[in-house]
Amino acid sequence: MKTLNGRVKFLYEFIKKPSEVGSITPSSKFLTKELTKQINYTKARHIVEFGAGTGCVTKEILKRLN
Repeated sequence: MKTLNGRVKFLYEFIKKPSEVGSITPSSKFLTKELTKQINYTKARHIVEFGAGTGCVTKEILKRLN
């Protein structure tokens, strides 16, 4: 149920401010894993993530760094 509430909130915020919110749903676990698997963590000196969000991509990057 928590996930549904998060999705409803995303949709609500998008409808309320479509020029400020870039998505109608939060990024999925599949998307974050696909985005972050492209990074070579052993060679990367800096990792920069652009864009505001809920932190799910940042959390996956941090998980893979450890």
